[in-house]
Amino acid sequence: MNISYMVFGGIANSVYGNPRQTFDVDIKFSLESKYKMEQFVEDLKSIAILLSDEPIQFIKETNVIPIEIDDVRVDLVVADLPFEIDAI
Repeated sequence: MNISYMVFGGIANSVYGNPRQTFDVDIKFSLESKYKMEQFVEDLKSIAILLSDEPIQFIKETNVIPIEIDDVRVDLVVADLPFEIDAI
């Protein structure tokens, strides 16, 4: 499955701008239309700890899937707006 994404936030700023302290990784992503969010969340469970008890509801409210992989906090942010998808 191909998932379009980009790294943004503190990590991207440290690479392309001015380094700053950050405690997580921010990734904006866009799913192919045939890949459902519910299935994506289920697949994430095999590689990450989901930090929300109700991830689908949390996504609907915030557009974010907070996860942890190898003790690293990652915020997966859903790209919904056309300019976000274009940026990716």
